[in-house]
Amino acid sequence: MIKGPEIEDVEKFVYLGATVSNVGGGTKDINNRVLNLAKGVFRKLRKIWSSKIINKRTKIRLYKTLVKPVLMYGSETWKMNQSDEKKIDVFQSKCLKQILKISWKEQVPNFEILKMADVEPPSWEARKRRWKFIGHVLRKGKESI
Repeated sequence: MIKGPEIEDVEKFVYLGATVSNVGGGTKDINNRVLNLAKGVFRKLRKIWSSKIINKRTKIRLYKTLVKPVLMYGSETWKMNQSDEKKIDVFQSKCLKQILKISWKEQVPNFEILKMADVEPPSWEARKRRWKFIGHVLRKGKESI
């Protein structure tokens, strides 16, 4: 109870766009990011990805500035397992294949796609962000919340 009314106990809720679960970890938030939010942003930009007027370099820059931040928001606090890492890496690979117009029949390895687009796997970026966040937390004073 807070100042009178009783607070409801829930299994999950959305706070600042991130899904918070009573189980902990980041799986629910990752699923929400990949399956709903980032995929939705990518779909809304469908006309850009299929445009013949816009070059591939510009499309990749648009992906990096419009889609990837939605995918990676809050990744500093995700507790990820291999399945979660694979999920976000596969999402990015699918997006880049569509942008670069690479058919599934061509069987281009993911590391080649990443090299062509000059991006790193989102799982690596999430790991870097977590270490950076841990560094900030450790440098805080003992009196800090």
